Amino acid sequence: MRTNERLRLRIVNATTTRALALRIEGHEPTVVAIDGQPSEPFPAREGRVVLGPGNRIDLMVDARLPPGSRAAIMSQDGQAEISIARFVYEPMAARAAPLAAPSVCLPIRCRNASTFAPPHDTSSRSN
Repeated sequence: MRTNERLRLRIVNATTTRALALRIEGHEPTVVAIDGQPSEPFPAREGRVVLGPGNRIDLMVDARLPPGSRAAIMSQDGQAEISIARFVYEPMAARAAPLAAPSVCLPIRCRNASTFAPPHDTSSRSN
């Protein structure tokens, strides 16, 4: 990855019985979708996300560490944190400055929100 780059990560807990707790060292991920549904973007509490069995979460991660840095992706197994992967920054930045905060277009807030209409229930109409 490169400094001042933005990544969108979709994380899936593919286990059937265990929660998955993840943290990315030196980064503050922003949650933008939960179980495939867009959400109002919000920062992960203490930079950590916890997923139940079968859950998914989409994160935006801004790469703000200096070029050449490394950041571990940590998983907590209930007692200790272990490194399961890492981000490795390339020697050159992607751009001179960080990107603006991420946004997600929720149906009610889209540019054409005035034309958005929920489906009509015709079962209760009388003829």
